[in-house]
Amino acid sequence: MRWGPVGWGTGRQRVPANSPKHKQLIALTLDIIALRKAEAKD
Repeated sequence: MRWGPVGWGTGRQRVPANSPKHKQLIALTLDIIALRKAEAKD
């Protein structure tokens, strides 16, 4: 997954930055980052 000027892209797939799906992806990514940080602390 990478962040681009067009929106959230996984390969060819593009999600507009203002779409609900995009917000879900951001929320999921933040959850994963938070989990990894929590695991690193233990």
